[in-house]
Amino acid sequence: MLFALALLQGCSAYPRDIEGTSERIAQSHELHVGYGKLAPPLRARAERFVQAVAATCDARVVAEDGQSNEAMFALLDDNKLDLVMTEVAADSPWLSEVAVIEPLARRQIGNRELGLSAVARNGENRWIVRLESQVRAGGGA
Repeated sequence: MLFALALLQGCSAYPRDIEGTSERIAQSHELHVGYGKLAPPLRARAERFVQAVAATCDARVVAEDGQSNEAMFALLDDNKLDLVMTEVAADSPWLSEVAVIEPLARRQIGNRELGLSAVARNGENRWIVRLESQVRAGGGA
């Protein structure tokens, strides 16, 4: 019986964040976001999404601008950003390195489709579920 209770308590933290993103945001009340270079309508859409996510976390947004996607993904990997909002191609080599959430918007450039997406660190499953839920709820549209 005691073993079963311990087992159930251990399950209560699932899904888990390997690096503790959700817990860090809850403790600091800060959501660190990097924004890619986005046209004004896409930037506005990304900001609405981020504000909606921040509201669910009771956090204020701390924004980082002016960096390339490569630099922002490196900051994401180093736990200096919690989220990156940028356009990602369906065949991006980053797809195996980061968690790209379902796009909020799509546009075509030549033969390539880009999706305005929230990008999170792989393994931050609780955080990824929160982001996916916000997209499904309307993404702050």
